[in-house]
Amino acid sequence: MKWPLNKLKQGALHKLTKQIKKDQEKQNDESAQKKETFRQQLKSVISNKAFVCLCLSLTGLYFVVTGVQYWTADYFKNILGVDEHTASIYFSITSLSAPVGGVFVGGLLTSSYGGYNSVKAQKLQCFMGLCAVACALPIPFTNDFYKVALLLWGLLFFGGFILPPVTGIMINSVGEYQKSSANSMANLCYNLLGYLPAPQLYGLISDLTGGETSKWSMGFLMYSTIFTIAMLIIGIKEMIRRQSELVNETVVCTTDEEYGLSSSKESVSSTGNLKDDC
Repeated sequence: MKWPLNKLKQGALHKLTKQIKKDQEKQNDESAQKKETFRQQLKSVISNKAFVCLCLSLTGLYFVVTGVQYWTADYFKNILGVDEHTASIYFSITSLSAPVGGVFVGGLLTSSYGGYNSVKAQKLQCFMGLCAVACALPIPFTNDFYKVALLLWGLLFFGGFILPPVTGIMINSVGEYQKSSANSMANLCYNLLGYLPAPQLYGLISDLTGGETSKWSMGFLMYSTIFTIAMLIIGIKEMIRRQSELVNETVVCTTDEEYGLSSSKESVSSTGNLKDDC
C-alpha cells in the first residue's frame, strides 16, 4: 500500500507548510506592529480610502440618530402640534423598537448572505442605506404626525440594520496590527463629529431660521443622510474593487502526481488580502 502512504505523506507535508507560512505571517505582522510608530499607523490608516469613507459614513449615521433622538419630541410638539404625552410615548417606543429590530434583522440577513466580508452582504448594506435615505428625505415636507412617525421609525430601523456590518467592514479594511489604532480613531471621530455637534447644530439652525417652528433644522438633519450614504457607497465600492483585484491576482497551485491529484488553495486575510497557501 505504498501509493496511499505517499498520498498521506504529501497531505501532511502540505498542511505543515501551510502552518509554517501562517506562523511566519503572524510573526511578520507582530514585527511590523512593533516597528511602526503611532504616527506611521495614523498616516497609514488615514490614507486608507475605504476606512475613511466608511468611518465618515458611520459618523454621519451617529450624527443623524443623535439629532433625531434629541429633538424628535420637540419637533412633534412645536411643528406638528402633537401633545407632549403622545410625543413621549412615540419617542420611547421608537427609540427602543426601531434600532434594536434593525440590528437583529440586519445581523440575520447579513449572516445569511455570507457575513459582512461577502460582496452580496456589502451590496445589501448599500441598498438598506438607500432605504434609510428614502425614509429621511420626505420628513421635512410632511405635516402628518403618523406619516412622520412611520418614516422616522424606518430611518432608525435601516440605520440599525447597517450599523454592525458596516462597522465590521470598516475595521476589516485595515491591517491586522492597525485595528486597535483604527478603532480608536473611529471612536474619536464618532464623538467629535457625530454625537457632539448634532444637537447644537440643530438648535443653531433653528434659531437662525425662525425659532421653534422652523423646519430648516430638521431638513438639514435629514438631508445630511445623502452625504452619509454617499460615503457608504464609495467605501463599499472600494472594498469590492480590492476583493476583485485580489481574486484576479490569486496564484493557483496545481500538483499533478502519479495518481492525478490536483489542488488549489486560497485564503483571505483579515485585511481582505488573498494569500497563497499552496
